[in-house]
Amino acid sequence: MDDKTLKRLAVICSLVGLLMLFYISQTIKLEETKINDLGPDDVSRKVKIIGNVDSFQQRGKVNMFKINQIVGIDVVSFDDISAMNDGDPIEATGEYREIKGKKELLLDEIKQPKSQNRSIS
Repeated sequence: MDDKTLKRLAVICSLVGLLMLFYISQTIKLEETKINDLGPDDVSRKVKIIGNVDSFQQRGKVNMFKINQIVGIDVVSFDDISAMNDGDPIEATGEYREIKGKKELLLDEIKQPKSQNRSIS
């Protein structure tokens, strides 16, 4: 094969590979994680937690609150989420961290859970 044909083949394979990666990344769903199941092995892992808001506080541009299931986890967000109230059901996705032995979630995304009438346990 000549150089021109090889270049075209390489470009086509690259584009097909990128499209496949994009499709796969859009179809992968993050499963819900129970707060009790989180431990040191999960640090820096992206997790999804469904629970109820508790102790919502705004300190400048930082929002801090707790998500409660049977136990709670502290959540930190640098985005404006001021429309949230204590007791609201939420689905939070972010990076799990442990700081001084306390569980913490650095928030990436927050939304209403799909099934709002299910109990949090």
